[in-house]
Amino acid sequence: MSRPSQMRLHAFSTGTITLPFGSFLPGSKGKITVPVPCYLIDHPKGRAMVDTGIHPEIAGGSVARLGEVARYFTINITPSEVVDAQIARIGFGPADVDLIINTHLHYDHCGGNICLPDARVIVQRREWQAANDPLEIAANNYNPDDYAHCSDHLHLVEGEHDVFGDGSVVCLPTYGHTPGHQSVRIAMAGRRILLCGDACYLRENLERLTPSMVCRDKDAARAALRRLMDYREQGIELIYGHDPVQWEALRAAPDMFV
Repeated sequence: MSRPSQMRLHAFSTGTITLPFGSFLPGSKGKITVPVPCYLIDHPKGRAMVDTGIHPEIAGGSVARLGEVARYFTINITPSEVVDAQIARIGFGPADVDLIINTHLHYDHCGGNICLPDARVIVQRREWQAANDPLEIAANNYNPDDYAHCSDHLHLVEGEHDVFGDGSVVCLPTYGHTPGHQSVRIAMAGRRILLCGDACYLRENLERLTPSMVCRDKDAARAALRRLMDYREQGIELIYGHDPVQWEALRAAPDMFV
């Protein structure tokens, strides 16, 4: 499929997760249902998915691969919401995706990598190292089955990384939620957008400078929130990781987000 003359951005949700509200925002009561977003960047130099959502086995009804987290989360996803089915809605197939930028390697951010088997995977080196360390796997609830198959297509980066070499898509380290979490800054169509990933689940996490309970290093996570606050003060539009209120206001595929 031919490349666009200008960059475009599409947003998808690969289902929803219902979980205790307090795990997202400490002190909150009850439960919250959140989207599981991923994004397709259609750039003149290539197509990149930012995260890939939930594994297709879970859409087929199998939650066994989730392990312990299945006790606390309720996942709602259908086969039509898996990442390859989502991109098909706008005319793309797995072979049309050149890159996957994983913000981190939790099941709801890299589970769909298996659907895009030829894409090169961009991840922070320290995230990959943690996700392959037995102690960190246990501490961070990683599941190597979600990403072990990516080892032949890896592009490990350290710190800031300009994906296409023109400043339009830049990976930014926002460690804390996991040891090597990264967010993604996008500059296009006169807008500057930052896909926070799980560096900031909800707007309230930023307003209160309060990391979620699901956090490997709370000091690093709080420092990442301060950086996100600085970016917002610079006029960069923040897209939070799993904010249901913000998601309802976004233009999701098949419409173009930008």
